[in-house]
Amino acid sequence: MCVFAVHNFLKDPPFGKMDLISCRNVLIYFEPYLQKKALTTFHYVLNPDGFLLLGKSETTSGVPDLFSEVAKSDKIYSRKDVPSKFVQVVNRRSELDFNKIEESKKPEKKDPDFQSKADEIMLKKYTPAGVVVNEVMDIVQYRGKTGPYLEQTSGKPSHNLITLAAQGLAFELRNILHKAKQENAEAKKENIPVKINGDLLTITIEAIPIPNTIEPYFLVLFHDTSSKGNKQKSEADVAKTKKSSDNKKDQRIKQLEQELVDTREDMRNITEDQEVAIEELQSANEELMSGSEELQSLNEELETSKEELQSTNEELVVLNQEMSSLNEQIEAERNYSESIVANIREPLLVLDKNLRIRTANNAFYKQFKLNEKETVGALVYDLGNKMWDFPELRKLFEEVIPKNPIIVDYEVIQSFPDIGELHLLLNAREVVKDDESENLILLSLEDITEQVKEREKRREIQERHTRELNEKIEARTAELKSANEELKKTNEELISMNKELEAFTYISSHDLQEPLRKIQTFAGRILEKEDQNLSEKGKTYFSLMQNAAERMQKLIDDLLAFSRLNTTERKFERVNLKTIADEVKANLSDKIKEQQATVDVGEMCEADVIVFQFRQLIHNLVSNAIKFTKPGAKPHVRIKSRIVKGTKLKVKDLNPEKEYCHISVSDKGIGFEEKYSEKIFEVFQKLHSKDVYPGTGIGLATVKKIVHHHNGIINAKSAINKGSTFDIYIPLYDKKIDEKPKSSTPRTANR
Repeated sequence: MCVFAVHNFLKDPPFGKMDLISCRNVLIYFEPYLQKKALTTFHYVLNPDGFLLLGKSETTSGVPDLFSEVAKSDKIYSRKDVPSKFVQVVNRRSELDFNKIEESKKPEKKDPDFQSKADEIMLKKYTPAGVVVNEVMDIVQYRGKTGPYLEQTSGKPSHNLITLAAQGLAFELRNILHKAKQENAEAKKENIPVKINGDLLTITIEAIPIPNTIEPYFLVLFHDTSSKGNKQKSEADVAKTKKSSDNKKDQRIKQLEQELVDTREDMRNITEDQEVAIEELQSANEELMSGSEELQSLNEELETSKEELQSTNEELVVLNQEMSSLNEQIEAERNYSESIVANIREPLLVLDKNLRIRTANNAFYKQFKLNEKETVGALVYDLGNKMWDFPELRKLFEEVIPKNPIIVDYEVIQSFPDIGELHLLLNAREVVKDDESENLILLSLEDITEQVKEREKRREIQERHTRELNEKIEARTAELKSANEELKKTNEELISMNKELEAFTYISSHDLQEPLRKIQTFAGRILEKEDQNLSEKGKTYFSLMQNAAERMQKLIDDLLAFSRLNTTERKFERVNLKTIADEVKANLSDKIKEQQATVDVGEMCEADVIVFQFRQLIHNLVSNAIKFTKPGAKPHVRIKSRIVKGTKLKVKDLNPEKEYCHISVSDKGIGFEEKYSEKIFEVFQKLHSKDVYPGTGIGLATVKKIVHHHNGIINAKSAINKGSTFDIYIPLYDKKIDEKPKSSTPRTANR
């Protein structure tokens, strides 16, 4: 049962016999007095071992004797089985009025016990004044006349003993109560001077713990120890008093000295207590900070949990929708599957575990001339007057399917009445349900009779074609044999021609160059020694003759270098290309200095190259870059290389699975039109006249041939007056060299 009602638990009568009270984030807005009242009420109404649930910032520390902690982090407390201290709370005014009414109604009673009355009078007259205070020094009961020692100050009313103490007593009261609380024993302080109503009195204070109470309580007694003689003294007493004045002074001095010692001891105790209190405060502060962090963390966790719960709810909604959608899809798929089975062109059977037919499609009935009535529920072997009871089918169901639940292309041959002999291709699959309540066998039958006939025809045609092909192969073999003999003869002729070419090369390098050298030599001598006897035209002719001889010499040298590329043995070495570039730069130093050129050699990689050929390649490209420069301009050539993967290169004819060394030679010369980027690599091809830019037209052809020998490619990019760039790509390493330790040992190979 759940009851909803407006209830003021501080004023209204409480409910009773409750197992659980949840009062969260309410007590934090109450003063300590009201908090204690509320917790006392909760203790009163809870059953033994009942539970109290408070807010994160609330606690039962005000009444530690009434509740025990169950879960600190969750603020769950259990009721202690101790007597309840519940007092019905009513407003002050009604309480006072009620008391007055009750007192007025009570008749005066006469007590016949004179002894108890006498004891009461004695206690009132001779018992020292005192008060009963609780743990926090609030007065809960006054005993006797405490007026001389306690006085109410102006301002808000207070019941605190220290606040009400007369001048000079607060310090002593705090110390003696602190001592009694710590030692849980009677504490006493004597001969305390205090000025009351203008008179200097000496009092003694006692603090006595009251035993066997739920909460700690202390009885504080005030003893007036001042001497009270008769104010009217005789002359003898006066004389006697004068004689003892000196002794009283000494006693007063001793008393003050003792008070000083006591004060020092009190100060030391107070200092120690303060240090302990400071440490406890620091510890409490750390705990509070930790608790604050935990609260923050818990708050974040709650926010996260809330978001997760919301997300889970959304997921559940989505899952519900998905389940509905899946059910609809399953229903649609079932209808779809039934439609497929009914309309599939191949015969199809569904059998149960006893090999009885559960269903069959229209194609089965049509193919084997059966109907649904005699098929569904029948044993598969009994179909068509037991025409389906043949050994191959029994073997399939009894031996093959139990071992292999999926059968593909199981071929059988069987004759059927009114149909004839059929070649059937069976495909079977055992459908196992999760609960294994009923396993089914899906059996499809494909009539491949016509295919078998076609296969036989193809086999016969293939045999005939094979015979014809063998005859052609024999004839072709004879032709190849004849061609091999001719090729052998051609190879011998090529060997002879190579020897003649070598002889021609020798003649070109010696016999043809000898007359040219003499022409150059004699022309130079005539110009040098017969300079005065020659006319200007004669000098011009001799200069032209000398230049023509030099060009012829250069042409022969280039032709010899070009021809040697095919005849010289190719030795591949793994070298750093920077070494070759630096050598070429050193060889061309005179030309570089003459043209005031700049040749920058950047970072270069290692590669397997034919060293002398690659030196020739760099030499030709750098020479051309220096030569083909605008008049008056200073040539600038840059050489660099890097390793790249074939997959990152968008260059035709490169293998993407290999790594390549990309060499780039660029200049800022006169350039050329892009349409000549292929033509410039042909032999004797020149884009400029010999008078403007002299040359043989063989240098770039030599470069391309060298790149070809390295299984690489070369591309040229240029524009008029914007310089040229030659990009060379050669395979990085040879696999045979990679298998050996790195060294500069040369290797001979024909690439």
